[in-house]
Amino acid sequence: MSIELKSVSWTATRPCILVKFPNLQVLLDCAVGMESMASFLPCPVVRSNRMSWQKKVHPYGKGVIPILKQLQELVYAELLPEVRTVQSRDLDLSDVDAILVSNTASLVALPFYTEGTGFKGTVYATDPTVQLGKLVMEDLCDMFERVDRPVEDTAWAWKALCQSFSNAPLSDPNEWRPFYTRETMEKSLARIRRVFFREEIVINGELYVSAFSSGYAIGSSNWLLRTEQHRFGYLAPSSLRHSHTKPMELAAFAELDSLLLTSQSTIDQTPDLNVFKFSSAVVETLKMGGNVLIPVTPTGLVYDMFECVLKTIELQNLSRNIPIYFISTVAESSLQFAQIFPEWLSDDKGSRVYKPEEPFFHSELARTGRIRVYDSLHGPFSRDCRQPCVVFAGHPSLRIGEIVQLLDLWGGMSRNAIIMIDPDYPLETYYAPYKSLAIRAYYYPIETRLDGTQVLNKLLLVFLWPLSFSTLPI
Repeated sequence: MSIELKSVSWTATRPCILVKFPNLQVLLDCAVGMESMASFLPCPVVRSNRMSWQKKVHPYGKGVIPILKQLQELVYAELLPEVRTVQSRDLDLSDVDAILVSNTASLVALPFYTEGTGFKGTVYATDPTVQLGKLVMEDLCDMFERVDRPVEDTAWAWKALCQSFSNAPLSDPNEWRPFYTRETMEKSLARIRRVFFREEIVINGELYVSAFSSGYAIGSSNWLLRTEQHRFGYLAPSSLRHSHTKPMELAAFAELDSLLLTSQSTIDQTPDLNVFKFSSAVVETLKMGGNVLIPVTPTGLVYDMFECVLKTIELQNLSRNIPIYFISTVAESSLQFAQIFPEWLSDDKGSRVYKPEEPFFHSELARTGRIRVYDSLHGPFSRDCRQPCVVFAGHPSLRIGEIVQLLDLWGGMSRNAIIMIDPDYPLETYYAPYKSLAIRAYYYPIETRLDGTQVLNKLLLVFLWPLSFSTLPI
């Protein structure tokens, strides 16, 4: 039986793969790229003279394009940021029978694939992926909706010029799109059928599909696709490292006819080393009386980092009065949702529900005031904020969200620090507009995806013996 694979993504860390069987087509995950946002000027929620930095209108020839602003030698568009998606010429979604969504990052991209594309099939994902992913989508919609920038039809002439900039984008700007609306998000989510781990679903009466824990995030999945003649395994972003999630399940992927591996780590340092460096930077900053800014998305890694920061403060005998703030329109919902999926958590976290204890320490800490939740910087936060403090806020692109305003407020003081921890948002790509600020900037990516050594020594040689094995280029 022949199976044809076509990768339509531009990077292996955001897989989007079309699988063609003789009588049906399945899309493995959806991809959206935020790296395009690096070409746009940061979007403060509140206009500020400080936020102007050294920007000036960028000259071009004898005239100017008003929406282009120059910071030192770099040029940015002062417009609503756009994102990168797969192009319709590369993928005909009207022929796709099903989409398998493996994690929240894939879910965030889903509306670009299901709405206005001719897609008529069904989307499959686990319940935690849908619930937690929806929070990330809502958070992004909120941040984009609060950007007060006009979109002018004539402004896009800049896209023809941007390759001449010293910070030229890495992709064609004509392939970028505005982020979707909340209405589009809801329509897309309504197409999803929720599945359990190990539940077998049947597509078009001939393809049997099951989700298994990938160990990467709560509810994140790898997929086994089976016909009468062929067993095909798909490893989405996966992790063998101990965390709050249910461990990666390997047994179902042994001795397959073919196995596709995606999303290997591209970070040289181990997560343990970078957690140590992160903790050291937090301690150093707090001892100086400075504030720590940590750009995050509102689910996933942030749960582990809460515990990391709290343990660091206690081990270093720092004041228990140092507040930890979590700022997002979905922050409270995120902390609550993380508690309601015990069957999707590691045995250690899940068993706490039956003691009775809460799976995550952050729930008790939020209840006692050690972690304080706010939906924005305005109102209660501006009144309650005490310094020094640790602040978790979005967005890791440093172009939208409360983190832009926080950098405006605290970026002028060298005792403060911003620590980038998301491997999908490297400091050198996103921090350039802020380089003139006095705040100290660190990049300690906490990357838990499988690395090459784990793939070879712990998967292929020990557990999995596929007849055919392939990877996407890193």
